[in-house]
Amino acid sequence: MKAITRPYKKWLGTLKEEIAQSRLQTALTVNKNMLLLYWFLGRQIIEKIDGDDWGAKVIDQLSADLQSGFPDMRGFSVRNLLYMKQFAAIYPDLLITQQPVAQFNGINYFLSNPLLISIPWGHHTYLIDKISNAQERLWYIQKTVEHNWSRALLQHQLSTDLYLRQHKRKKTSNFHLKVFYKKLDTGK
Repeated sequence: MKAITRPYKKWLGTLKEEIAQSRLQTALTVNKNMLLLYWFLGRQIIEKIDGDDWGAKVIDQLSADLQSGFPDMRGFSVRNLLYMKQFAAIYPDLLITQQPVAQFNGINYFLSNPLLISIPWGHHTYLIDKISNAQERLWYIQKTVEHNWSRALLQHQLSTDLYLRQHKRKKTSNFHLKVFYKKLDTGK
C-alpha cells in the first residue's frame, strides 16, 4: 500500500469527526426520546393511581406486563417505574402541548425546560434520590450540562456540597475595623 499522504490523513480526520458528531447526536436524540417516554409513563402512572384510584399495586403489574411485552427493552422494573412517577411529579409541566400528551413523539410539543432532557436518566435518578430542593436540583442539572459531568463527577460535586459552597453569602468580617484601630493606636 502506498504511504499515507498528508491530505489523506486530513480527510480521515474530518471523517472521524463527522462520525463522532453523528454518534453524539444520535445518543442525544435517543436520550431525549427516552426521557420524554419516561416522563409520559410517569404521568400516566400518576393519573391512574391518583386520578382513577387504581392503587400503588398497579405498578407491580405494569412492570411485569411491560417487561413481558418488551423483553428486549430494559427500564421497566418496579423501581424504575417509581422513578418515572417521581420524575413526572417533580416536573409536571415538562411538556407544553396543544394536543394530547400521548402524541409527544415529535408532534406539536414544546419543552418547558430543555435542560431537563439534556442529561442521562441515571443522573436524574441520582438527583431525585439526593435532592428535594427544586432550585438546587435544577442548578446541578445546569452545571452538568455546562461542564459535561459524568455521573461520578456529579456524585462528587454533591458529596462536597458544591451548590451550598457556591451559594453561601460572603462572610462579613471586621478586619477593616482592626486595621482602623491599629492605625489609631500607632498614630499612623
